[in-house]
Amino acid sequence: MYVSNVYSNGSSPRTGSISVIDLATQAVTGEIKGVNCPEGLAVSPDGRKLYVASQCGSGRDPLFIVDTSTTQTISEVPGLAVGNAVLLSRDGRKAYVTRANFEWHDSVSGTKGAPLSVVDIDSNRIIKTLVLQISAAGLALTPDGKHVLVTNGYQMSVIDAQTDELVSNLSLRGYGNAVTVRSDNVVIAAVSDIRKFVTFPLRRALSPRACASL
Repeated sequence: MYVSNVYSNGSSPRTGSISVIDLATQAVTGEIKGVNCPEGLAVSPDGRKLYVASQCGSGRDPLFIVDTSTTQTISEVPGLAVGNAVLLSRDGRKAYVTRANFEWHDSVSGTKGAPLSVVDIDSNRIIKTLVLQISAAGLALTPDGKHVLVTNGYQMSVIDAQTDELVSNLSLRGYGNAVTVRSDNVVIAAVSDIRKFVTFPLRRALSPRACASL
């Protein structure tokens, strides 16, 4: 198991760490260093790579890619400032990175908001950035791997994992943080300002309505 120590060594760039825990012995067996304040983590399907969303890099936070066998950083994807969470597609070919408290400006549409960036794993480059509400936070993949759920501000957005297009927005009536989807297609979202977990069927999140409300 990998655990982010966000402010373990202060908030200066490259001073964050990640603890490596052996689940059989429940002991810390290693430490990954040399990353910005690490937050979201995701392990590749084959277990060989760890993807780390980072912060506190003065607007230059990359997505770090760590070799799990050596616990050394092997590459970085730049331009992902204020990384909050990271999620891999089912085939491991794309990484979705939420970026909290970082205003993004779409030069084509003129829209401003919180960015959700999509990274191509083969080329280690950003292939798309979607503009969401505010402070994009939690990420979850549906059991069939077809959709990505992302909490952002007071809504949860649904992204088509094949086209990376926005499908719908669902009002959480509160500030959403973490989100997950159970194997029986029940969504569980943590809503921080009301200090509750909200649960509902996945089919409601996939509604074609522009902004379905709970």
